[in-house]
Amino acid sequence: MNKCFVLALMIFSILSSCNQSEGKVKFTANISNRNSDSLVLTGADNFKKVILINKKGSFEANFEVVKGFYDLFDGNNYLHLYLKPNAEINLTFDGKDISKTILYEGKEVNENNFLAKYALKNEKFKDEALKKERLDFVSLVEKEKKADLQGINNGNYDSGFKDTMTKVFEAFYNELSKEYEDGSKLRELNNKGASEFEYENHKGGKTKLSDFRGKYVYIIFWTFWNDKYLEEYKYIRTIVDKYKDKNIVFVSVSIDEQYEHDSWKKYINEKKLDGIQLFSDHGFKSDFITKCNIKEVPEYVLIDPKGYILETDAWEPASLSLQSQLATLLK
Repeated sequence: MNKCFVLALMIFSILSSCNQSEGKVKFTANISNRNSDSLVLTGADNFKKVILINKKGSFEANFEVVKGFYDLFDGNNYLHLYLKPNAEINLTFDGKDISKTILYEGKEVNENNFLAKYALKNEKFKDEALKKERLDFVSLVEKEKKADLQGINNGNYDSGFKDTMTKVFEAFYNELSKEYEDGSKLRELNNKGASEFEYENHKGGKTKLSDFRGKYVYIIFWTFWNDKYLEEYKYIRTIVDKYKDKNIVFVSVSIDEQYEHDSWKKYINEKKLDGIQLFSDHGFKSDFITKCNIKEVPEYVLIDPKGYILETDAWEPASLSLQSQLATLLK
């Protein structure tokens, strides 16, 4: 699932489930190569339902829902659903390739099949669009947006679903345009040559970005006074351990000011933070950090083996999307 589409649905899913009718749903599934022994369904107003899957990869569940959008997590992937009272839904998919095998059958399933197809189409379209020259990008986006609106308006879908998806389309294409602009700036930066920095290493001496040439570099920017880094540290350790034998290194860079240098060292020692811990030379004004347009923390940047910036707004350590991206890059 691509970042833009996920963001758009997150924005509008709660709004679309307010003041809606309530009733029971019959939900069954047949799953091959399942990623977990349960599915977790979540929705607005703290709705959560854990559905156990038997060894054959099937289940049957009946439960009350309010009409609206929901997220279904299979242990590795999130699926977006639109549930309505009195719906009878049978879901089938292969856990090894959900996006291409997912199918909903039964009563009141049109919206769900639309979401499944749209997510797959969306991902392919985004990859294609971001490679275009500016005029071609603008033309392609306008053409695709028009096709999306025609598809949703002409389809046999719930009116609330249509209204929300219209807003989702707008949010998606706005975010896509922003990503295109960010990508253009990134290409301009990389045209100036490979990136470089030289920062103090907590273990002694200094470390350059070029010391890691030949490897991907995932950089976590943080400050010792922001508790978010400590909250994410367990996830950082998990991905460090998972990819320790792969062609990637994980580097934490403090953007604390020079007068906070001793506090940074003390904090690392007290919290027993290991791994590659670096201290930037001029805080947020460091050349490399300015180049990456880092304005707040925590923030994440991904560098390719040649030292060029792949992403200045990479997925966070806890994200399954990061693991999916790394699995693709490092295979």
